[in-house]
Amino acid sequence: MERTFITAKDTASRSLWVDRIKQLSGDFGSDSDRLGRALSDEISQDGTSALISHLRLCGAIPESYGYDSSAEKLYAKYTDLVIHEAFKAIGLVSTVLRGRTGVADVECVCSHYSFVADAKAFRLSRTANTPIRTLHLSFGMPRCKVNSPRWVCCKMSLFPLRQWCRQRVPTTIGK
Repeated sequence: MERTFITAKDTASRSLWVDRIKQLSGDFGSDSDRLGRALSDEISQDGTSALISHLRLCGAIPESYGYDSSAEKLYAKYTDLVIHEAFKAIGLVSTVLRGRTGVADVECVCSHYSFVADAKAFRLSRTANTPIRTLHLSFGMPRCKVNSPRWVCCKMSLFPLRQWCRQRVPTTIGK
């Protein structure tokens, strides 16, 4: 039995979102708020399948966006909004932070633990020698110390196993 992970509907939705992000008003705050409302509305209407589609397809910045452009920055905010919606979907209290300097972009608080997350998206044309990291979690306060435990999700073939094993990795969360 053949399984399809990215459907024609997912591809069409991706094209719609790439175009939607290009529509800039000149006010980054209002553009990101507009994007957040639209994403939340789509997920409310179409369910978890829409969220999964966004999670599968948001890791690559469209080549049509100029380097270091406003559209590229808004796309980075879109990836933050996607992981925020994912955390909400699994029952966590999540907040997308507005400031982008010196802090992670999404904060989650639970009864026994809290963490911050920073979504990463890359241009596929520039990632030939770089792992595609989709999610980076640091436990504790935003921008934890260098030696604090971290989770990095990336392509398994590019996972830095030797370096990772030397670092202290948490076995449990909380307490």
